[in-house]
Amino acid sequence: MEQHRHGEDGLVILADEPAAAEAVEAVADAETVEAVSQADVEIAKIQADRDVAIAKLEAKTEVTEEETELEQLRGEVRALREIVDRIAPEPEPDPPAPVVVEAPPVEEPTEPAPPEVDNKPTSRKRSGMSWF
Repeated sequence: MEQHRHGEDGLVILADEPAAAEAVEAVADAETVEAVSQADVEIAKIQADRDVAIAKLEAKTEVTEEETELEQLRGEVRALREIVDRIAPEPEPDPPAPVVVEAPPVEEPTEPAPPEVDNKPTSRKRSGMSWF
């Protein structure tokens, strides 16, 4: 058998045709590169879809955790209100409203008031005698 070799895809490459062998290898390499790059694209798509799905699950988990914490806090508030209601003293009844009593109207005198009299004592003249 003549000298030959095999390409990556298994094709037989004869040694006496070096230019043809190089062309076949170049085409085989191009096909391999294209297949590899298509595979890389498909892998990248799959990984992106996976990342989106994981992000959705994480977001859903965070919402679920927040809802759980919120319900727990609401339960604690209800329990504290019940305790306060049990130990708090009964509210005192509202004091009765104050009763307003109106004073009877003041009667104004119908007669004029008598004139004022000067009640100042009149001075007496003293005699020159004094006790001292």
